[in-house]
Amino acid sequence: MPFNLSHLLLATLLASLIFVGWSYLSLSSQFSELSDSHRQALLQLQQLQKNYSHLQSQYLAAQQSFLQQMLEANRTIDKLSFELNQSRQKASELSQELEQKEHLLKAQIRQLEQLKEEFSSMEKNISSSIEWFRQNAAFREEHGEKAKVYLKRVLEDCVDGQELNLACMSYLMENAAFAVHYRIDIESVGKEDFLQSVKQTIDSGWGDCEDYSLLFKAALNSLKQTQPNLKIVGWQRAESGIFYIYPKESIVLKDPYTSYWYYPNARKAYLGELGASNFFVVCFDTMGTYGHCTVAISEKPVLSINEVFSLAGARNFEPQNGEFLGIIGDGRSDVELEIGDKEFYFDYDICSLEECPTLSPYKIRLIITDSDLFKFYNGKWTSYGDYQAKIKQLLKNL
Repeated sequence: MPFNLSHLLLATLLASLIFVGWSYLSLSSQFSELSDSHRQALLQLQQLQKNYSHLQSQYLAAQQSFLQQMLEANRTIDKLSFELNQSRQKASELSQELEQKEHLLKAQIRQLEQLKEEFSSMEKNISSSIEWFRQNAAFREEHGEKAKVYLKRVLEDCVDGQELNLACMSYLMENAAFAVHYRIDIESVGKEDFLQSVKQTIDSGWGDCEDYSLLFKAALNSLKQTQPNLKIVGWQRAESGIFYIYPKESIVLKDPYTSYWYYPNARKAYLGELGASNFFVVCFDTMGTYGHCTVAISEKPVLSINEVFSLAGARNFEPQNGEFLGIIGDGRSDVELEIGDKEFYFDYDICSLEECPTLSPYKIRLIITDSDLFKFYNGKWTSYGDYQAKIKQLLKNL
């Protein structure tokens, strides 16, 4: 077949048309897909724009809130910073004050420790003083042979039946084993109110009224240990009669030619039973320059300052001669007491808060027991035992 160019061109054209049509269809399909994608993208863009607007308004609100919070935070920080500076300043002042108080406290602790040592030393001294009175309450082995001889002579010469003659005891004290004589402290040692021990009085052969009374009290306590049933007899002034001093009355009555010592115009005064009695040295003002001390006899003990007035009713006698001086009152009443067939008023009063002026005659200001010393001072009664209890409480509190 002969070659036909027109057919070739036609075929080529046809092929081109077919390719163009296919391309068109392909492009139309892609365009449609792109249009759909574009629409979707526009929708997404619109949604994103909405979301962006919403987020932007949220951001602005959050930013506003944040700025407000920051402003509040800054104000709070400023306030706290101011308060912190004030607190630091106050802490610094408190620290300085605390440091000063610490120094003061340490100084007070040192003072308290020193006071504790002083109180402890004072308590030991008071305990030693109390022990001193216990050691001098009765005759002891250390008081030597003189004390033993004296007690033996008393039992032989001053006990008549069941009666213990106080005047006889005083006579033997000055004229027999002891040979103790009266002298005031200012004559002997150059100072007032020097209280000798029983041993010092025995060894020296002298003593003033309180030394003499303390020695007599020790003798009575020693006799009380071995002869509790003896009746204590002193003498009292009377319009007539005599009181035998030495030798004992029964010997004189048996032999009228016997020489004897006696008190005229005197009679017996029964002052109690030895075993039931407590003995006290009592000191009081007199009408003269100096005070005086004697011995009191009572059935009641005095163990504390609260019991001082239980001494009311005690019988008071002069240890230098055995004379019954009178009854001790409580300083607050006038009560009569009958001894034998004679009535006595309370001649000696115990100082009380109501009335006890200086240099009041026969107002008892000092009491010595077997274990303590009681003194009326600054309107009240005090004692070593009372001070000891107070110091022990102070030491406990320290």
